[in-house]
Amino acid sequence: RGINFYTISSLKKKKLLDIFSKQFDISIVDKEGPDISFNYLHPFSNPFIYTPSSSKSNLKIEITADTILKFGMLESEVIVDSERCVYDPQSPDSSEYFERNGSSANEVVYVLNSKEAINLTKNKDIIKAGKELSARKNVKGVVIKCDSMGTIVFHNNKIIHIPAYETKKVWLIGSGDIFSAVFYYFWCEKNIGIFESAKKASYYTAFYSETKI
Repeated sequence: RGINFYTISSLKKKKLLDIFSKQFDISIVDKEGPDISFNYLHPFSNPFIYTPSSSKSNLKIEITADTILKFGMLESEVIVDSERCVYDPQSPDSSEYFERNGSSANEVVYVLNSKEAINLTKNKDIIKAGKELSARKNVKGVVIKCDSMGTIVFHNNKIIHIPAYETKKVWLIGSGDIFSAVFYYFWCEKNIGIFESAKKASYYTAFYSETKI
């Protein structure tokens, strides 16, 4: 089964997407939209985000598939319908619930960081926030990343803590994307359990953080 990558692209990024499509054998489905850029002073800083005034102006991506990895986007609404979905809000300051825009799935796993969990639930207690998210309709599991404190996973009324892996170096930019993608691969594609998928995601994210590979 092939990979379909849905995104919003500006004209100047179109050529880069074509290269990725051929290099990694990915089918890219894109709509033309605003060119939003992220700049970091250093890997631990908050990004400076350049957002044209026309961004997210009635742009929508609608996807129906058996399994989906859904990222929150600044450029567009993303509305999905799937059997299984891994949802990463990608927005510490303005996180939204999975179903808010009409998205649906028989099984949803939230993969998010502690700031996003607090923002969504308005609960500063991470355990209570995780339990609250777990109780939502069709939510199969919740994975909350807590930086150097590791990861807390909620599933089937059980809570486990995955300690952070020690690395010689730390490169944060892109690490959250790696975590969600690896979790999706093992849970949705390999049908491995949620706890084990989160452990593998934590390990491979640590490897990326140390090596940038």
